[in-house]
Amino acid sequence: MIRDNVHYYKDSPYVLGFLKENSMESTVLNKKSKVGKLINKHLIELGERLGLSVKLTTKVTRDAYATTLKKGNVSIEKIAEMMWHTSTTVTKN
Repeated sequence: MIRDNVHYYKDSPYVLGFLKENSMESTVLNKKSKVGKLINKHLIELGERLGLSVKLTTKVTRDAYATTLKKGNVSIEKIAEMMWHTSTTVTKN
């Protein structure tokens, strides 16, 4: 199945179903780029429909998630781990 010029595999073992098992690294990187653009396209449209003053993207949602965790008193170490940061310095920035 193709959605917005990106192949979707119903039987994929991956969360979003955009990759086949044992895909080559170049395929993974290419698909990551295409899927990222597709997700951002839909996030931007959603943000506009909601009347948000900020352009909604994966970066904005990721930053908002980290901020929400911090405001919820989750430790910076735990947030860094959840965000896959190599150090808490990255998370603090």
